[in-house]
Amino acid sequence: MSSDKATTFLKITDPEAYKKAKEIEKKRQQLDFPKLESNRVGPWNEKDQDYEYAARMYEGFGKDSRRVIEADGSYYKGSIKIRKVSRKRLNGDGNFWQTFYELGDGRWFDNSGMLCEKPKSKIAEGEAVDTKEETV
Repeated sequence: MSSDKATTFLKITDPEAYKKAKEIEKKRQQLDFPKLESNRVGPWNEKDQDYEYAARMYEGFGKDSRRVIEADGSYYKGSIKIRKVSRKRLNGDGNFWQTFYELGDGRWFDNSGMLCEKPKSKIAEGEAVDTKEETV
């Protein structure tokens, strides 16, 4: 008997055991996707506790090992496009390229992995060095 059928059977036969099984399932889900402290945004004052969690991009050592961890701890499943953006230097002495990441749902992340707005500078498209798409 599968676990879904077993819990449905518990719902009918023993409502108290069904509630306990649902609580255990909820705790197991929370353990599968823990909230990361590095995704915390806001003041780091433990007394106030007025911080919240935000989505953040992480990159591993392997090729195409980028992943986005959502605020609730779950992983983003979708495409991630690498975008190179031409930026002007603050002193006005030339330009440089900065890497941004565009998700399939329209969100943008900067090269430090933090959520940001879509860059207003020229976004290079169609060149060999600038755009790469990967599906996570």
